[in-house]
Amino acid sequence: MAYSFGTATGLADLLDKFKTFCEGQSYATDSYITEGTGKRWHAHHSHGTYVNFRAYINETPNTSAFYNYSNGLYGLAFNVGTGYSAATAWHAQPGVPVGTSSRYPTAGIAKIVGAIPNYHFFASNGGANILAVIEFSAGNYQWFGWGNLNKIGAWTGERYFLGSRMGTASDVAFVNNYLSGIGFFSCNDSYLTYSNSFVDVAVDGETGWHYGENNYSGYNQTTRRVCDNFRQFQSQLDNVPNVSTGRTPHMPVRVEVYRDTSSSYSQSTRNDIGIMPDVVYISMKAFTPGQQITLGSANYRVFPFFAKGASRDYSYSSPINSGYYGFAVKE
Repeated sequence: MAYSFGTATGLADLLDKFKTFCEGQSYATDSYITEGTGKRWHAHHSHGTYVNFRAYINETPNTSAFYNYSNGLYGLAFNVGTGYSAATAWHAQPGVPVGTSSRYPTAGIAKIVGAIPNYHFFASNGGANILAVIEFSAGNYQWFGWGNLNKIGAWTGERYFLGSRMGTASDVAFVNNYLSGIGFFSCNDSYLTYSNSFVDVAVDGETGWHYGENNYSGYNQTTRRVCDNFRQFQSQLDNVPNVSTGRTPHMPVRVEVYRDTSSSYSQSTRNDIGIMPDVVYISMKAFTPGQQITLGSANYRVFPFFAKGASRDYSYSSPINSGYYGFAVKE
């Protein structure tokens, strides 16, 4: 494992420091340039993963390429593919999820206007798995990352990428919607699914990227969606510490794919496909955001999904909290 933390003066500085961290984890930069008033970065890892980033800093892209938003954007958007082309738009690189003329699928973080109090970068599996947790204002967090699942069973695929904001660069800039996802991969609960997740999995004849359940419509989507097991653990996480042991439970992030293509997406049709490495779900009730804890023989850092609070705030006001729901990342 590798872990780095620090502060950043803004989005451009954050991307520059994140680039340096990734290069230290065997990523080779294909391009790092100024685009508009922001930055554009492309890099690849020896595992074959290519990442494509765009930092938007008070920019107004052509609205035909975005969804219903034309004001200045502040956010960091990215996707994952299989190659790099200097002549191609940042979001349309080889092997990325397929979008439409009005929307393209990415993940990222939102509304990072000023200085960043703290960032936390994590890498595992020789750098193939990356997770970034950003405290963008005091006590408020967002996150993004990518990597390879630890497979359950034999299937084609394994790559994933995700972020705490919805997909396109316009989606990462809504001024009055700071609601962050609870659960890394979307689940069937409208109050828990404001993350954006993608898994490369072949299932029932569908190949390529499969999208989280609550993604915005408008993508050229595969019909079978992915999600995780967060909701199955809510009761355990709601009752901590455990009355018998006095301990806080930690639950693996188990990723599933629906075999059902109907709108109901019945839980009974979900199959386990893999575990997100080096991350567990945990209650923040007994912990301070960013605190180091020990699970087994390893050290972890704990974070809320958005902001720690006694109860979840379902409104779209700013800021809101994610109750005691959180996660721990292995250092």
